Amino acid sequence: MADIIDINTLFGPRPKEASDLSLDDLLALRENYSVTTSFTLSTIGILLDFRAGNSATIAACSDNPGLQPTATLNPQRCFDIPKAIDEIMQKGFKLLRIFPEMQDWEPDYAPFISLVRSLNNKPLPLMADVSKSGVASRIMKACENSSVSVILSGVDETCLTEAVSLMQGNSNLYMETSHLLGEGVIAHVARLTDDSKLLFGSGSPASPVLSSLTAIEIADISESARCNILAGNARRLLNL
Repeated sequence: MADIIDINTLFGPRPKEASDLSLDDLLALRENYSVTTSFTLSTIGILLDFRAGNSATIAACSDNPGLQPTATLNPQRCFDIPKAIDEIMQKGFKLLRIFPEMQDWEPDYAPFISLVRSLNNKPLPLMADVSKSGVASRIMKACENSSVSVILSGVDETCLTEAVSLMQGNSNLYMETSHLLGEGVIAHVARLTDDSKLLFGSGSPASPVLSSLTAIEIADISESARCNILAGNARRLLNL
């Protein structure tokens, strides 16, 4: 059975959609598709209070060994970012996610620059949700003097060319695959950048796991590259 690590899942309320991303649904999808480990976080941390969200994430993961907690931090609502980063690491989080577009702040925002500085030389990768052209470039501009590893999430055809160009010029930049669903896209990106730069993500339960898995399973890449994308790259990057 293939080792599968999904670095992009969420659970919790979605007020704008008047719906809820069920933790039970996430667990069922994990089991149905034999996902070894799912990195997840509570949407409370994105939409309301990041500290409350991180606590909810830890609680959910402590009850479900197949889940790994992902932290989040809203730089608009944190007055002591270095202390917050230290607390996140002390609690055992292995990944930090940010949502600049959803929270309406720009990557040249001073508190985000402070966040990047606080992550320098720390083993905590930063996963940034991007969907508009230019956002990834500005994030990498903010990170240009930092050792932080950055994972771009939500990259689709709108900003794929930009993301690939950035990955070619930055050894510490990676991409998760949840939106790389078009025929031949994963193989094309792997050839242009390197398969070591891609990590499996599904966006479940909001998005179907099967679509993301199928895109990797049918990609015209080597079996070793497939295994790296499904799990090996995440294991190395996240020290699993």
